[in-house]
Amino acid sequence: MTVSEIVGDLLSEGLVAELGPRSEGRVGKPAMMVGLRASEHFVLAVELQSQPTARAAVLDLGGTVVHEETTDLGGRGSGGGLPGMVDAHGVVPESANLGWREVHLADHLGARLGTGVHVANDADAAALAEFTYADASTSGFLLVAIGRGVGAGLVLEGNLVRGHGLAAGEIGHLTVNPRGPQCSCGRRGCLETCLGTAHLLEAVAGRTASGRRTALREAGRRLGAVLAPVVAALNLEEVLLTGPAELLDGPLLDAAREFVAGACLPATSGAVDLRMARLGGDGVLTGAAALVLSGEFGFG
Repeated sequence: MTVSEIVGDLLSEGLVAELGPRSEGRVGKPAMMVGLRASEHFVLAVELQSQPTARAAVLDLGGTVVHEETTDLGGRGSGGGLPGMVDAHGVVPESANLGWREVHLADHLGARLGTGVHVANDADAAALAEFTYADASTSGFLLVAIGRGVGAGLVLEGNLVRGHGLAAGEIGHLTVNPRGPQCSCGRRGCLETCLGTAHLLEAVAGRTASGRRTALREAGRRLGAVLAPVVAALNLEEVLLTGPAELLDGPLLDAAREFVAGACLPATSGAVDLRMARLGGDGVLTGAAALVLSGEFGFG
């Protein structure tokens, strides 16, 4: 009865459509199949990496990008991903890369737009997108987003894990080299200082092909050292990387995979699949559609 009422509400709101009765051999009236009218409803998605520039796109509820542009944000948005911690109400307690603290982003944008606004950490949004639209593991996976910074989204048994302090997946500021370069957070040798895109580009600049491989493999080993305890503790099925494929998909990914295999027992490391995320650079924007499905309609 509860399911019928929910489906009735969705039908009346034009969010789902009847697809016809299910063909089955059971006695009684056949069940009516319904499906999401994904191409008839749209989400404005915004990816925040630096201010005031933002990457914005219009997507349907099936995660298909209809229009995209890079623009000055100017207060617009309805679903979004950004680097840093975000609570369930769209409040940003802290974002080191954006220099934000206690920003009530969802409330600010909602008041300007007069519509529902959903905000998530960029890596969390990308993880939701991989789970909702790209068939990522239902039992457990970690998505590592590498760009200006480094963050991760963790999904276990179909649920996004935020952590008690909203910091689940904040691996970018783990110290991997105490004598390393200074990080934007003020400490030295954080993972971001060897794995962030700018640092990877600097590490391979002007090098021979062999030197480039060496530099990328070293960064991959640093990443593997961070991943191995997580893989072992949670017995993850997959670890996905998203970011510039020309830097990540090759020696870096191979070295991370080898480190995890060597550091963990075969029972845990042998089962994990380290690979590139299928949605690539569109993961955060696509995750906005997944955010709306979950936040507005309770499914996704």
